Amino acid sequence: MKTEINKIATLVKDLSGVDVFEDRRTRKHVEGRALLNFMLRNHFGMTLYQIKDYYLSKGKNYDHATALFSLNNFEMYKKYSKELDGWLDVLKRLYTDDELDNLKRETIKTKIDYISNDYVNRIYRIVNHLPMTQLTKKE
Repeated sequence: MKTEINKIATLVKDLSGVDVFEDRRTRKHVEGRALLNFMLRNHFGMTLYQIKDYYLSKGKNYDHATALFSLNNFEMYKKYSKELDGWLDVLKRLYTDDELDNLKRETIKTKIDYISNDYVNRIYRIVNHLPMTQLTKKE
């Protein structure tokens, strides 16, 4: 798993053009870290403390509260940065269908708090009309 995490971190560096482990606060650094944190949390299931430890292992001073702040702001960063959305699409293409399905579910969970009531109502109507056979919990 560590090798795959390092591969994702390297890809984020390549996509963003910045080293996310540098002690810099430019927009690209912040957005690159947010993307990496999103992947670490939602694809690899890492806790905030594990994310902190990963950054520390790479020489970046980081704490769990900073990781939480980054994750909480990921959708806002994406809203104002089309580059970030493109970077996420590139990362999504690396995964198998099952892994991508899990990442899609996590993306929906992350976005649900940010969507307008109009969209919530539309989603509710769709989900409310699904037959129970389609609502089995994914194992």
